[in-house]
Amino acid sequence: SNGEGAEPRELVGDAGSRQEEPTVEALRYTFWPRQEGAMFRDGRPCQQQYNRCKALHREGIPSQLVKSNPLDDADVRALLAENMGWQDQSGMPPSRSRLLCPLETDPWRAPVVENVRVPISSLSTCWWDIVYDAEVTHSGGWLRFVAKELFTGWT
Repeated sequence: SNGEGAEPRELVGDAGSRQEEPTVEALRYTFWPRQEGAMFRDGRPCQQQYNRCKALHREGIPSQLVKSNPLDDADVRALLAENMGWQDQSGMPPSRSRLLCPLETDPWRAPVVENVRVPISSLSTCWWDIVYDAEVTHSGGWLRFVAKELFTGWT
């Protein structure tokens, strides 16, 4: 299964062959700078984030959805907010609520929210899949990962 609510979208491949790419309904949040016509700190005119994400690509397996909203993840909110100029002395990322309903002093406006149909391949990869792949798959498996975490900082 390509995930809940996925529907195919027809694409033309390199050799003119027809392929089907699954699409899914998602909310797209578009954040704009507080000041009209300004750019965000990372040089972009806007920041976009979907409320859905995909699993890390696995060879031979079509793109799949993950039941996770990226905006629920503190690391994703931190990166998004940092790109928009978030400067908080606590070092904590904004809450999901604060991100979506910013204060007048925040460098972004409340996002424009649109219900769109998007190819699964266009969604961001689930943060936990990325961490798992980097820490476990490419670092020797769970036992090595747990041992590293347990003994980090011990002398």
